[in-house]
Amino acid sequence: MNVLDVNHGILSYQAWATDPTPRIGFGLPFFDEATRGGIAKAECAMILAYSSVGKTSLGLNVIVNNPLIPTMFFSLEMSWRMVVARLAAIHTGVPTWEIEGQLRRGETSDALLETRSRYPYLLGNDKSELSIKEMTALVKEGGNYLGQQIRLVVIDYLELIGGAGMLGKAEQVDKAAQKIRSLAKDCDCSVIVLHQVSKGDGSGGHKPLSLDSGKFGGHHPMDYVVGAYAPRLDRELSKDARDRVQDELWLQLLKNRSGQAHPDGIKHRLNSRTGRLGGWDTQFLFQPRGYQPTFTDAGSEPDDREDFAWQ
Repeated sequence: MNVLDVNHGILSYQAWATDPTPRIGFGLPFFDEATRGGIAKAECAMILAYSSVGKTSLGLNVIVNNPLIPTMFFSLEMSWRMVVARLAAIHTGVPTWEIEGQLRRGETSDALLETRSRYPYLLGNDKSELSIKEMTALVKEGGNYLGQQIRLVVIDYLELIGGAGMLGKAEQVDKAAQKIRSLAKDCDCSVIVLHQVSKGDGSGGHKPLSLDSGKFGGHHPMDYVVGAYAPRLDRELSKDARDRVQDELWLQLLKNRSGQAHPDGIKHRLNSRTGRLGGWDTQFLFQPRGYQPTFTDAGSEPDDREDFAWQ
């Protein structure tokens, strides 16, 4: 039957509310507390930032803080091998250049081994020019492969969906954002999409953003919009001044359908060596935080997947 009565809605709401992971948090209080736990199923969040601020690092930190959540990462710009290397650096605190050096010397990288063990439910796709329709099919395929529904989707980044031909076309960006909303609803998952700030907004990446900062829009269908800016990108800073703010990343909650926004922003520390993100007073000694997965046996691992590759 294609129509739903009130009882069906009540039962669905009860199942959602009693799920161990009704929401997925960033692992960062500025977002998790304001949104009452994070992004719910069928909801979308946008990370809005200028180029080189750290959008991808922020997206990967969310994954690091939710290691047992079935997740699909769509990397439309960066190769999957580099995504995994950056994930390993964030998780273990070993910079990517040190990992690369170990491999070049023929040594075993404990950071990579630990990362493989820590994230058994993370899948990725680095094919360029994917459409939302293709992503939706891959999310469902990934869930079938894992034997568990994909719970979190991260898209890096909005302007590259469907190919570079979308760049410069505001109506296509807005349309893609609306389709992302449909993906979240159809797959009953949470979606985080990264979005570039227009160079014409004059911020240069070092000033606070607004909802209108996004290149060609795209924020309207989103439940949450996070803005990020980094003082180090101010070209007028001296070298000494830039060194002092090297690890500063300010995060703003520009849109919040679960409560109040926080447009002024809160200072965080983005470790320039590893990409690890935390509160400004964080010393990066904490273990990765995360919400428990929805499946029964959180300690079990999926079957051997060495021969599996996304096409």
